[in-house]
Amino acid sequence: MITPTACLPKVRHFNSETYVPQPLATLPTHVLPLYAIELTALLAKNPHDLWPKQRIAEGWTFGPTRDDTHRKTPAWCPMKN
Repeated sequence: MITPTACLPKVRHFNSETYVPQPLATLPTHVLPLYAIELTALLAKNPHDLWPKQRIAEGWTFGPTRDDTHRKTPAWCPMKN
């Protein structure tokens, strides 16, 4: 089982001279079952739906330009598949 910290560098403090990116090895998607591919897409879309839901709860609405005083934002758009 991969732990959440398994992909982190084994250093206590970030140092750009010694840091070496170590991305997780992933399999090609063609070997995944269809339900796993669909679930991955849903999980990727979820934060794009949670963010505006939270903003709406805070009283924000869509507007052509960002206006913090009137809580307007142009940043809302559906995630494209």
